[in-house]
Amino acid sequence: MAVFALGALYLVEDTFHSLETPTRRQLFEEADEGVITLGPDDRIQEYNRRALELFPALESELQTRDDLLARLPIDQLAERTHLVEIDREGEQRSYLLSEQPLSIGPHRLGRTVFVQDITDARRRQRELERHDQHLDAMAGAIAHELRNAVGITRGYLDMAATDLETAEDAPASAQEAVGVAQETTARMERVIDDLHALTRYAKTVDEYDAIAFRAAAERAYRSLDIDPELVIEGEGELLATPERLDQLFTNAFRFADYAGADTVRVTLTDDGFTIADDGAYAGPDYGEALFGYEEAAPTSEAGLLLPNVQTLARVHGWEVQLDSSYAAGVRYRVTGVTVEHTEATA
Repeated sequence: MAVFALGALYLVEDTFHSLETPTRRQLFEEADEGVITLGPDDRIQEYNRRALELFPALESELQTRDDLLARLPIDQLAERTHLVEIDREGEQRSYLLSEQPLSIGPHRLGRTVFVQDITDARRRQRELERHDQHLDAMAGAIAHELRNAVGITRGYLDMAATDLETAEDAPASAQEAVGVAQETTARMERVIDDLHALTRYAKTVDEYDAIAFRAAAERAYRSLDIDPELVIEGEGELLATPERLDQLFTNAFRFADYAGADTVRVTLTDDGFTIADDGAYAGPDYGEALFGYEEAAPTSEAGLLLPNVQTLARVHGWEVQLDSSYAAGVRYRVTGVTVEHTEATA
């Protein structure tokens, strides 16, 4: 039995080794990024084809980790990711480099260096940034021109309204027409401001801050002169961008005010928050049309507010769902938010 066990162990171990080497090598070569392995003495032991393309000197000059670092514009790799720019044949290339230890239990076997060429991705990112800058500038210019046009129109309408008020035989229909035109220009000014804010904040969020839920809601509420009372339930922080979150709450509170609500309630949940009002419009009567830009729901005057709420949520990667079971006004849930609850303080 002992001889059989030793023989089986020898055959199995030998077979595993013979299968392991080509399989490991295949995975090694098929990796999209360059992989360089270092031994416990920091000498380069192995590298794949992709690493050789990025550093041709691996075949001759590069023998140790220090040799590799000498070719990089950094002092040390450590266990974190570095973005480096390297000149290759007269072209600046961008690389992500990271280093991870290789160990089994307390035994250190060496390290692995990962190298990824992200030059094309960086170039596309810069092009997108330039495109966003052009769009921002264009949106600002369009908003400026529209504000000027609406401002001039409003000025002439105010003059006409004054003349009609002082005229002895001014027809009532003319006064009514001027009044409707004044209300329309005021609404157009609000729409221009909403659209301009949307173009600034509708880009996908890359970086998040931990924001106090209560403070954000109160800050947005204080920036408005509205009638509904704000009620906040729950204490905690959520990951978002301050400007977009403020704008989201601002649009939500303006909608509640437009709906004639007495109260607007925001409640922190495990994966986001809910917003509810007790206004004149019942959510089930309008459904998802409340969040569509092409829909004038519940009215054309309020048509941009809730769609803007949904857009500002989506740029964070969140979702907005209408609570169709709530008929005392409009209530919707914002989900997909990273939330950390805290104890309530006095």
